[in-house]
Amino acid sequence: MELPKDTPPSVRHDETLLASQHEQTTLTRGVTFGRREWTVMVLVIALAAGILITASQRSRRARYRSTCASQLGRMGAGLLLYADSHGGKLPFQGNRGDAWLGGAGNPVRSSSRSLMLLLTESYVDGTHIFRCPAAGGKGFVFREGMDDFPLDAAVGYSYRYSLGEGLRMGGGRNDRERSAVPVLADASPLFDSGQFDASQIGRNSRNHDRDGQNVLYLSGDVRWAKTPTAGGMADDDIYTIQGVATYHGTEAPQSHDDTFLLPATPQK
Repeated sequence: MELPKDTPPSVRHDETLLASQHEQTTLTRGVTFGRREWTVMVLVIALAAGILITASQRSRRARYRSTCASQLGRMGAGLLLYADSHGGKLPFQGNRGDAWLGGAGNPVRSSSRSLMLLLTESYVDGTHIFRCPAAGGKGFVFREGMDDFPLDAAVGYSYRYSLGEGLRMGGGRNDRERSAVPVLADASPLFDSGQFDASQIGRNSRNHDRDGQNVLYLSGDVRWAKTPTAGGMADDDIYTIQGVATYHGTEAPQSHDDTFLLPATPQK
């Protein structure tokens, strides 16, 4: 507002100071409000990014779990075809009493050679099917004459220990009973680089962030199990032998009802 011409100089000076202070206060408030807005915007962006990353991770885990289940289903189909062509027996190479883990001078009978029969006899297509995508692993090129996987990282699943001459498709079981007999699942958590780790007893496979494991049953079904007690017996941990707490590589289940899925230990 313009002051009258006869306004004393002292009053004009005071009014000018007041106007200047008002303008400075207004600018300061504007700057402060802008910083607050900027801070809120940054927080909102960070929150949104966190939500998107979490959703992406969950989506990836779900996709890996689905792919893993699909691979197990394809291997299950191969196992059933193999059994149909071999008198009802699932792939099996080894006899009771053979060591399935190295150490202490044990001659190792590879636990993965049985699964390799699916490749050597063309019951599955491609080597990638044996690697769980959630666990990574290493690929290899299949060549004529191979009778085992070249390294344990090429196998992301654990195959059932079978008594005598191996597991039979029928074995006197009805459909309901076959759907409770685990044959293949995500890799056992109990063994790392051929070493037994007692602290992992009762824990889920490492393949899916310990959330659970996909399990293939004798019926050909693949089901997600949130705990390792997914066998037919009550409280049957599919990665352990009932009543056994320490493993050296020669232990064997005492009955066909006790599921024991072995670590992949290819012969070097």
